[in-house]
Amino acid sequence: MSLATLQKTGFRAETMDNIVVDAGAIYTVTAAVDGGISEDTADWSLLGATQDGATFNIDQSFRTIDIDGIKGEAKGAPVLESVTPMITANLLEFNTDNIQKALPGATVADWQDTAATHDILTRSGCIEAADYIDYVALVGRLATDCAAGSAGEPVVFLVKNGLSKSGFSFDMADESEAVMSVEFSGHYDPDTPTEEPWAILIPKP
Repeated sequence: MSLATLQKTGFRAETMDNIVVDAGAIYTVTAAVDGGISEDTADWSLLGATQDGATFNIDQSFRTIDIDGIKGEAKGAPVLESVTPMITANLLEFNTDNIQKALPGATVADWQDTAATHDILTRSGCIEAADYIDYVALVGRLATDCAAGSAGEPVVFLVKNGLSKSGFSFDMADESEAVMSVEFSGHYDPDTPTEEPWAILIPKP
């Protein structure tokens, strides 16, 4: 093969089928009976409007084994030490359900015994297994999602056993909307300790 036949640009016929656009939406997902990702959309609950987009990130760290006589990193020497997947977003919708997700372990009660006008949220400082969200999903669309013949299948980024540990901040200012920042981290499941707590769903071509 002559190198002269190689393309000088990466643009190709299927390029637009592989580009993810816009901010996406954040869902919480109740696991299926077998613990996997539920295919029933009734198990998918939308957190609501966001601002400034959302982020999916897999933070990973490696330790490299030093080997005498090798003047650099040897193939096979890097050892994966930790993996933390995260979904981060600024929620515009300030409601009881979202606050509970931002402050895991918080409980809700009626503020007054009769004719309650508010929910009151408090926390004892205990985080229980039920406070973990089975899956948190960031759902995005491909550039060709609205094209003729498109199946409209989304790209989905998921973290498993999500828990918001980033703290709670709610700022209000004139000529601005209050936003609530959340960062859902994934956690390993004791039933599948070797499986990293994240998944990515990509539409088939």
